[in-house]
Amino acid sequence: MQSNRECLSFIERIIDTVSKKQALQIITIIGNHGKLRFIEIMRKLPGITPKALTSRLRELKAVGIVKRKVYPEIPPRAEYILTDEGYELREIMWTLMKCIVSKRGLKSKCELCLKSIK
Repeated sequence: MQSNRECLSFIERIIDTVSKKQALQIITIIGNHGKLRFIEIMRKLPGITPKALTSRLRELKAVGIVKRKVYPEIPPRAEYILTDEGYELREIMWTLMKCIVSKRGLKSKCELCLKSIK
């Protein structure tokens, strides 16, 4: 049986990971597209360095939000996919975004966001 401290430690680890710069954007981008290669994520997230993206993806993978699928091809190919927990987190994020948008009357220029918020 787990102690409360073990549960809190795991929750703190997840919060620490998703609160880091661009982690939520990475979750959203992968979730919007289903699966993406590293370079595709880089293109969709301007301003992030390869080192920072690698670090965030490793952290998200370590807490079970992102999965890395490697294909045995030449040249090697890997894709990043949200896990079930990642999709659950994404749905929570969308719910929070809908709430904020409806309360504050904010507008988004992103077509994907506009469709999902309705």
